[in-house]
Amino acid sequence: LALILKIVKLEEVEDVANFLTNNMAFFFIPAAVSVMEYFQILKIVFVKIIIICILSIFITFFVISLFLKAITIKKKGKES
Repeated sequence: LALILKIVKLEEVEDVANFLTNNMAFFFIPAAVSVMEYFQILKIVFVKIIIICILSIFITFFVISLFLKAITIKKKGKES
């Protein structure tokens, strides 16, 4: 949002963003190790976790689509 509103310039965050993107796998290693450590507990509720993840994805898509629709309507109103 800050980039879109030009509060922050791309050049100011580009180096850090590239670093984080290039090293993303490194940041997820602790989470993956934790999942492996508690696999016996997680496999009991695995189906519930998958259902919750899928529902979360659809809810997120729905909320984002409403947000984008509102922004589009507001933008069209300003152009008129």
